[in-house]
Amino acid sequence: LESVKPTHVTVGESGIAVFSDGDKDSQQNASAAMFSEAHISGEQGEVAALHYDTYMHGAAQARGEFLISTIRDPQ
Repeated sequence: LESVKPTHVTVGESGIAVFSDGDKDSQQNASAAMFSEAHISGEQGEVAALHYDTYMHGAAQARGEFLISTIRDPQ
């Protein structure tokens, strides 16, 4: 898992979610990823991920097969 400023990690029955804020100064965007113990052990491959077009402070949660995450108000 590669990301810029992984800020919030939540763990639940459905899996692990990591929200990375990105960075304003280096113009690196925020992202969120969801994975499970099966990903860590190598039993599953690709991790579910969201990639944003800006940096932002936020959070994410794994909910079943869904990754729920905050979004930044464009205003």
